Amino acid sequence: MATTVEAYGTLAQAVDAGDFAQAVTVCRTILANEPRDADAYRVLVACLIREDKYTAALNSLASARQHGVTELQYEEAYCQYRTGDLADALRTLDTQGGLSATGPYDATAHQKLRAQIYYRQADYVAAMNIYEQLLQRAGSDGTERTDLLTNYIAAQVGYNLQTGQADPTAAASPDNDNRETYELAYNSACRRICAGQYAKAEALLQHALRICRQAGAVEQLPAAEVDREAAIIELQLGHVYQLQGKLDTAETIYTKFFTSPPAKGDTMVDSSTAAVVAQNLAAAGTHASIHQTAVTLRRKNLGLHDARLLKEQRRVLAFNSALLKFHLGRHSAVRRDCRKFQRLFPGYPGFALLQAATYFAQRNPQTGLAELRELTAAHPEVRAYGLAFTQAQLQMGRYRDALDTFQTHLQSLTAIDRYQAGPVAVLLWLYAKLGDPAGAAAIMKDANAHWASSVTNPDDLPAAVLHQRGQYHLETGELDAAVRDFQKLVQRDPTNDRHTAALVLALAETDVSAAQTYLPSLPTLPPVEDTDVDQLETTLAGLKLRRSLKRDATAVGTGEASVARKRAQRLKLRAKHRAKYATDSNAKVDPERWLPLHQRSNVKAGKGKRGVQGRRGKDGPQGSAIPGEESGLGGTGSANIGGAAPQPETPAEIPTPTLVSTKPSGKPKAKGKGRAKNPKLGGKW
Repeated sequence: MATTVEAYGTLAQAVDAGDFAQAVTVCRTILANEPRDADAYRVLVACLIREDKYTAALNSLASARQHGVTELQYEEAYCQYRTGDLADALRTLDTQGGLSATGPYDATAHQKLRAQIYYRQADYVAAMNIYEQLLQRAGSDGTERTDLLTNYIAAQVGYNLQTGQADPTAAASPDNDNRETYELAYNSACRRICAGQYAKAEALLQHALRICRQAGAVEQLPAAEVDREAAIIELQLGHVYQLQGKLDTAETIYTKFFTSPPAKGDTMVDSSTAAVVAQNLAAAGTHASIHQTAVTLRRKNLGLHDARLLKEQRRVLAFNSALLKFHLGRHSAVRRDCRKFQRLFPGYPGFALLQAATYFAQRNPQTGLAELRELTAAHPEVRAYGLAFTQAQLQMGRYRDALDTFQTHLQSLTAIDRYQAGPVAVLLWLYAKLGDPAGAAAIMKDANAHWASSVTNPDDLPAAVLHQRGQYHLETGELDAAVRDFQKLVQRDPTNDRHTAALVLALAETDVSAAQTYLPSLPTLPPVEDTDVDQLETTLAGLKLRRSLKRDATAVGTGEASVARKRAQRLKLRAKHRAKYATDSNAKVDPERWLPLHQRSNVKAGKGKRGVQGRRGKDGPQGSAIPGEESGLGGTGSANIGGAAPQPETPAEIPTPTLVSTKPSGKPKAKGKGRAKNPKLGGKW
């Protein structure tokens, strides 16, 4: 007994000193003598948790159950949560109903852990419900309320990222911008980022960074710990700069914590944060080439099963990995990864669309269209599939098919979404491409009827709707209606140059004097001297490249645009062929123009064994000659070293060739072993 008492004394000293490794050793010594000591198991598990050794803690809990110690279920659920076994963690909590018999503190702890598990499972609504209940029971001040509020805002941010919608409990939520602690300021900034309010998010992050530094100085924390906390805030600030288009500032912050080779900056952030930074650098496009991006991401490759990342973060990492392979041309690997990621992240359409895009990149649009057609038929409620199918048909010039697909897709939407300015504009453009003004008029009539019934005051229509309707009236020649729509837009926002220019175009056909009154409000054209020629050439080159890519996209198509392009190419080749053989009536006609080129009299003998006639040498055997032709100094067809004979100004009469013997004059070809010796190979004549 004295030994156990002494061991507990040593254990207390180790715990007080923060030496948890020594405390673990002492606990195991106690349990070796007293295997049913519940207190020793409790301290052992707590010390292992403080050492972040959750797997070892689970093994100790299993040993405790074997010896009858079963009251450590909360600790077991926590270790399962930290190791990523979320389903088992919930089941462990459910064995106690989420409560504990030791008092209200344990009940609150169970609810907090359950909310954290829901957060990791991306069930943000359930997590927010628990935090709301805890906030109602907590006091108005204190550390507990601050911690609950921090986690509650984090759940709100996760919900906004997951759905792209506002928080359904926003009316009951606390103040949007809480600045009490740097954790609250950081989470409030993340919520502003989800709302697209980047300037407010930037101010909150800068405030959080100042508070973090001040708190570290007041509490006299180690500099390394303060730097790690501040690094997360600073990296998020770099992300805000990137969203605002300040890529140079963002890259400066990223490279501070992301160096090659790894140096001091990498020690400030963990591997998961470093992987996210690498993804942001790749998305910013600051690398010189796609291969450099691949090297960067490979160096910071994290894997898709890291428990420290949210499900949305793992999905983004997976999609970026597949997208990088797509840009590298590894299309088979992209399709394999997309099929795997669709099982890991069901409900996200990006992987299926990327898989279909690989066929278009490989100039196999028919297979890509077939996949998009299957996706649209199987999931009509997913807008991305219908829009991608329509876009593919448009790129291939199949305007009629695109119109049918788009109209079918619109039928699955509500009337409010169906008659937005964007879908109506696409329908009008398609009818214009097909030369069907009656169809465009019917669409515009239905849209006008819906717009008139959706608002009590016609002047309250959205600006995009008014602009689209005005453009339609302008194109169809209904100038008075176009003037009315554009005047409403200009009255709402006189600084919008786009609306003012459209109004001037409409008034130029009806009331020139009224159009001139709006001209001063339009921006003046810069003088020619201020034109950036280099930028203009770069822009023009980009436009030509886009047109070239568009032609390549329709190169294998069978739609109207592809047929018209091929017909134009045939006509161009036909015209070129005619121009090549066009003759002048005054030019001298060659009487031998119908003969093959090698049979014409003005063709010189070619080099080598082949001669003029039939490219097969003289008609006679070696050593014979055709009378009337110059054969040099001998009859063996050697070169005329005596010089060329003078040619008369008028062509001489072509002599009639005489028949010569075709019997060989030399030794007959030997039978048996192969061919005659080749003089070029060292043989003799």
